[in-house]
Amino acid sequence: MKKTITLTLTALGLAGLLCCQTSAQPVQIPGRGNDVITFPNGDASWADRVFSFGPGNPAAAPDYAVPEQALGRPDVPENGGKASTSLGRGGSIVLEFVDNRLIDVEGYDLYIFEVGPEVEDTLVEISEDGTSWIEVGTVTGSTSYVDIGPVTQPGQQFRFVRLTDDPNEGGRSGRYVGADIDAIGAIGSVSGQDIQSPDNPSDETAMNPPNDNPASPGPEGYCDAVSFYLPGTGVYTVGNEFPQSVVGSPDQQLMGGNSLRLGEGGSVIVLMSKYRAVNAPGDDILVYGEIRGPIRVDVSDNLTDWTTLGHVKPNQGRIELGEIHETRYIRLVEEMDGTFGSVIDAVGVSKVRRIR
Repeated sequence: MKKTITLTLTALGLAGLLCCQTSAQPVQIPGRGNDVITFPNGDASWADRVFSFGPGNPAAAPDYAVPEQALGRPDVPENGGKASTSLGRGGSIVLEFVDNRLIDVEGYDLYIFEVGPEVEDTLVEISEDGTSWIEVGTVTGSTSYVDIGPVTQPGQQFRFVRLTDDPNEGGRSGRYVGADIDAIGAIGSVSGQDIQSPDNPSDETAMNPPNDNPASPGPEGYCDAVSFYLPGTGVYTVGNEFPQSVVGSPDQQLMGGNSLRLGEGGSVIVLMSKYRAVNAPGDDILVYGEIRGPIRVDVSDNLTDWTTLGHVKPNQGRIELGEIHETRYIRLVEEMDGTFGSVIDAVGVSKVRRIR
């Protein structure tokens, strides 16, 4: 059951925030109305990476449903509405702090910059590892401050924040349906050596490039996040339409709800949150599942400029990067050929480089 928290900023709470120890230069950002929010950890306060994105139904227009627009400092006043990410009705986004962690301090700990003509209720959850989640509550109306203290333990550091649009609030159609997220900032924040168990980036890692057996990448060689999904024709609600089913290693349960049906003309964009795919001898991108017709494979570094590598076909779910040295995003597009929907179980790569 959802827990709704009503939040009000107080002078005492703000004073407590400024006691947070940090060597960074604090920044102040305008909030709603006359509010000015102080982020003691400065430019390290913002979410840095999209871990996953599941657009709602209906989804927002493509220009308003780009998840990366929720990263970094809030910029809607300068760049207009397309600088935010509209979740769609009931949609969800998971954002990751890379160079800092969200912590509990006295007063409020997190601020959500939700913009647009309507302010929809949004469920807020946090996680240390992206697997186990703590429900913090719901930001309602124009209230965007979050206190994680009541539901956390001393010393916990949180890397992930999940925001889910309340499907019963706001409009149910339009170009930017659902909550419109411009940015999230950690008011309670640590960075640098204060981060517990920091990541240790490694060099390029070969995933044993496949020959006859494509199921050879290690755990880090599988795409673990979905950036975009557009179902094609011939997709029915039979448990194979949830885009997050394509992340992780293949489980071979193609019709049991653990895979993704693209549909004629459908597409999905996947990525690895901690790694980049690197060109290696042999096949580089591995597509697992039931491929019923040709699937076009495109790659990109920025979700704007795409390079088409070619097609994977039935029993040939592998393709080389060709002239591309390395890439981050992989897009699968099912061609309109009357085969009515390949089922994708997972997407892997044969060699990776850790993102530093």
